[in-house]
Amino acid sequence: MLTWTRQGSSDTLLLFVHGLMGGSETWLAPTGVSLPQLIDEDPTLNQAFDIVCFDYYSTWSRKISGAKTLVQRLFKLSNKTPKNLPIDEISELLQTNFIVEFNGYKKVIIIAHSMGGLISKSCIIKQITKNLSTNIIGFISLAVPHSGSAIANYASFISSHELLKDLSVLSNEVDKLNREWMGLPFRPLDRYLYGSYDTVVKKQSAIAIHSNDCANYLALDEDHISICKPINRDVLTYKSIVRYIKQINEASKEKETLDIRSLDDKKLYNDEYFVLKLVIADVHERITGQAKEYYYNAERARKLFTSDQDKNDLKYLYDRVNEIYQIEYQNFLCQKGAMSSEQLIYSVHSKILEKNDVHLKTRLENLTTTHKTGMLHQLANSPNDKVIWTETFEPDSLEKMKGQGNG
Repeated sequence: MLTWTRQGSSDTLLLFVHGLMGGSETWLAPTGVSLPQLIDEDPTLNQAFDIVCFDYYSTWSRKISGAKTLVQRLFKLSNKTPKNLPIDEISELLQTNFIVEFNGYKKVIIIAHSMGGLISKSCIIKQITKNLSTNIIGFISLAVPHSGSAIANYASFISSHELLKDLSVLSNEVDKLNREWMGLPFRPLDRYLYGSYDTVVKKQSAIAIHSNDCANYLALDEDHISICKPINRDVLTYKSIVRYIKQINEASKEKETLDIRSLDDKKLYNDEYFVLKLVIADVHERITGQAKEYYYNAERARKLFTSDQDKNDLKYLYDRVNEIYQIEYQNFLCQKGAMSSEQLIYSVHSKILEKNDVHLKTRLENLTTTHKTGMLHQLANSPNDKVIWTETFEPDSLEKMKGQGNG
């Protein structure tokens, strides 16, 4: 079920996902004001977001109220009876909402509490794995048990509750989510908040395994329940959540300004290694000029994408581009002189274009084939022979040319 605080006024959605035994009351402070309401009425945000809460059924009790006949129980002839679903299935319900209800949003930032974070991660994993894309640009984790919760282990001894099994430390579900999350080719920007007085989810579990950068997580003077119930906009919890919302949103806006530009100074980069390698291979000056433009745009992108997550995403792309080059260069060597250096460059550039929507898919959606082709020449911009365009390449001649200058 969806509960909207604001709808139809923005292309960016804030999506709240509660935890075990939660609901709309998860976000409701003792003062009677909810976190979604505080954000919606925040003058510094200027109603920049649509806001919705995703609710699902979860309770400790597994009893079914009301008498039923044997036929009704066997064939489910009565109205549906709510029941506790495993994390994987709840994430399927959330995914349905993305397909049906949220498909018109350009950007989505998820704010998840406790088990809601695991549900959200499962949904994100499914989107990226299946579609190699997602409109989820950010994930804010509030006391989420990324490594499980010890209390869930204890509780599972006295209850066969499906969700307690999923939430336990070292559970199959937690382990599976962590492995799949780490194996994604790209991820939304993720930020973590934990309560210093939280006895349900300890700090070690509330901060994801891969998030060692202290800039990506904050400690709050809260417990497991109060961390998602700020009483007003002046408390540290609220300010921290909004700080991360703004940080994620601004980062996405900066990337939207990335465009393709022409290189006006044709002599620029003449003394760079990647250009000298092209000269050594006797590549036509027009192809060399195009390589400079690719490199120029890739450098602009590299300077723009500076967060740890961005750097990880870029590294993934550099590795994939290098794989493409290595395969094409092996083919070049197999041709035994029948293939020119210019044909080699063309074949690598063509493969990058061909693989753009699958092998080179990335969260950094503003990166085009121009930027990714430029990455090839960035890889070539070193004195080693990892990216070269002729089998007769000699590093000594490269250093000699660099010392003499090139035009």
